[in-house]
This record gives sequence, structure tokens and C-alpha cells, in this order.
Amino acid sequence: MDRFRLFVAVDIPGEMREAIGREMERCGRIEGVRWVRPSQIHLTLKFLGNMDGDDLPLLTERLRKAAAVHPPLCMRLSGSGAFPSPRKARVLWLGCSGDLQAISSLAEDIDRKAARLGIRREERRFKPHLTLSLIHI
Repeated sequence: MDRFRLFVAVDIPGEMREAIGREMERCGRIEGVRWVRPSQIHLTLKFLGNMDGDDLPLLTERLRKAAAVHPPLCMRLSGSGAFPSPRKARVLWLGCSGDLQAISSLAEDIDRKAARLGIRREERRFKPHLTLSLIHI
């Protein structure tokens, strides 16, 4: 049985991804900072963890139904920051603005649907962002 490390995410437009990639390239190499490949930048709605391939058809169907009842999203990039804090940065991110209530509602719905399949509920408040780098200092 195959196992997969999965998450649910919103893909971002290619032009936006390319613009972010150009800015990351401008920053150049920084010791201890591992930039995310621009092709992999996305907005994560729910980390699912390791799952059996046999569970994917049911999960996919439930997530499709959850997404179908939510309106299209209108989001913009807005601000930046670090997790867990600027002084103890482990992740650098770009923030989002726009339909924050709509995207939070979608993330909550996905979290509920995933929990019905035995996937642990998210304890942290949802904070829409695009991860740019991981820091290993």
C-alpha cells in the first residue's frame, strides 16, 4: 500500500509565481535560508500528513464537495513576516488580503471534512500565507 505526504492548497496564478520568483532571485543566496522553488509556491489550506493511497478517492470526493459550496476567492498579496516571530524566524512568508473570511471558511470546512476521515483537526488559527523560505540557522 502506497503512502503519500499530502496537503490541500490553492494554486496561485503563474504570473504571480514568476514575480515572486524574480524577487526571491534578487535576494540571492543567504546562509541558512532555503528558498522555496517558485513552481511550488501555494496557499496551504490544510496539512493532511501521511495518508494511505486507498483513502484518496473518498478524501478527494469529500474535498470536492466542500470546495463546490464556497464562492470563488479574490485574494491579493499583502505584507510579509516570519513564523514563529521575526526574532526566531523559521519560515519567511508573504501575507494575503482580500476575501479572508471566505478563505478561512473554506479552510475550516476542509478541516471538518478531513476530521471525519480521522485526520487531526488544526489547533492553530488559520493564517493565509505563501511560504517563501525555510530558515536553518
